Amino acid sequence: MAIFKKKRANGTLSENWYYKFIIKGKRYKGSTFKTDKKEAELYVKDLHKKISALHDDDPNISDNEKQRNLLNFREKITAEIQGDCIKLIAAWDVFKAKAPAMMKKIPKEKAWAIKKACWSDFVYFLQ
Repeated sequence: MAIFKKKRANGTLSENWYYKFIIKGKRYKGSTFKTDKKEAELYVKDLHKKISALHDDDPNISDNEKQRNLLNFREKITAEIQGDCIKLIAAWDVFKAKAPAMMKKIPKEKAWAIKKACWSDFVYFLQ
């Protein structure tokens, strides 16, 4: 089990901690969505334990119970990923504020205008 911070193209480290481990020959990796290392370690230990339990071939555990555990696991992971809820109209402002830190090359104003036009068309389509 390993936890680490990713190095971005611009040389800075990511805010969140990431994990990587192998269980029964299958690789698991992803973000912990935690900025504190101790919280990230606890998250990964819990995740490792739950995934290991899903792979166990214990005859005492019924298929229904395994299915319930899997659904519970998926709901927990989805809740961790979803984070804060924002309105579709405000999504562009959030994107424009946070995206440059994750981009290799920051677009010029003309490129931002094109991206905003595409986003506006998409929002109009959804409405």
